Amino acid sequence: DLTEKPTILQIENGKFLKENAPDLFNAILECGAFLNYRKTEIGEQPNLIIATDS
Repeated sequence: DLTEKPTILQIENGKFLKENAPDLFNAILECGAFLNYRKTEIGEQPNLIIATDS
């Protein structure tokens, strides 16, 4: 459950994950995008930020 405040999902070793498990990396990004999309559909502001270290 996300609050109205921005929520940051920090992925450590993002470059390693992207290179070695690109399907998993992309699935995480797609899930975050979908969650933000659904929030806009119900009139709320998107607030999930996914960040990587590289």
